[in-house]
Amino acid sequence: MDSTLNQLDNESYVYINQLHMMQILPMVLRTVVELDLLEIIARKGKGAQLSASVITSHLPSNNPNATNMIDRILRLLSSYSLLHCSISMGSDGKVERLYSLAPASKFLVLLAIHCFIVPFIIYRRSKPSNLSWYYLKDAILEGGIPFVKANGAHLFDNPTVDPDLIECQTFFDKGMFNSTNIVMKKILEVYKGFEGLKQVVDVGGGHGSVKHMRGDMFGSVPKGDAILLKRIIHDWSDEHCAKILKNCYEALPDQGKVIIIEGLLTDVPNKKIGAQNLHLMDSIMMVGFNGGKERTEQELEALVKGAGFSHIEKICCVYETWVIECYKN
Repeated sequence: MDSTLNQLDNESYVYINQLHMMQILPMVLRTVVELDLLEIIARKGKGAQLSASVITSHLPSNNPNATNMIDRILRLLSSYSLLHCSISMGSDGKVERLYSLAPASKFLVLLAIHCFIVPFIIYRRSKPSNLSWYYLKDAILEGGIPFVKANGAHLFDNPTVDPDLIECQTFFDKGMFNSTNIVMKKILEVYKGFEGLKQVVDVGGGHGSVKHMRGDMFGSVPKGDAILLKRIIHDWSDEHCAKILKNCYEALPDQGKVIIIEGLLTDVPNKKIGAQNLHLMDSIMMVGFNGGKERTEQELEALVKGAGFSHIEKICCVYETWVIECYKN
């Protein structure tokens, strides 16, 4: 029994140590992105294995300790399976680590079509975004949005003259654009709900390639056979969502539908990575947005039915993201 307790105590100690250092890996990833370290490996071709000294030789550095620092960074990435690491014995008899790209690397390499996370790494590690977390306690006690308290402006406000806010907004937009390309391509492989529709309205759809119409989704929504709300609902409070959904309801024909693309929380949190990611996203919504939050299926259904829709149906799930149809009748 004592042995089991000691083992549990040891595991808990190690686990809590990891938790309090969790911000380090994303900050290191930002540096990796800024220095193009993974790009250097990728440009050497599939299966390339490079040492830290070779990678450092591609950097405009005059720091004699740069190779050692780069090696330590790449070693950290390897421990999280973001790189493969093998050992080579140098001519001087010293061990040299060789690094190559791992499967997860494709989401971090700008040369790859899969890349989408890089802009989010810059955005979420930007000064305005990081500063917001220092105001979470104040927001809990006093109300308000931590991001606005920290920066004097909302992420969705018109661009300011503040270069840090401009960087934050720019990389947020790029991240959304890139992730939409990846997620929607995968969704279209399994979801057939767009077939037969003559006109689809994409509300708050960012850049896109469809006809753009100026408007305010809290005032009215253009008419169509179906209305797409991709990652819109989680940005807003229940009150704001009620207005958006009611406007969608009024813009649809009797047999029309709203297609919602969102993550769904479970009532009891589980420990799967996808669920943990969604809870982290919920915290991001809490800090950065006006009442935005991730919701359970029951919470989403209550909003949808409150706007007049008869029922909802979960159709399919891609990358932990659900496609949900909301039917007017």
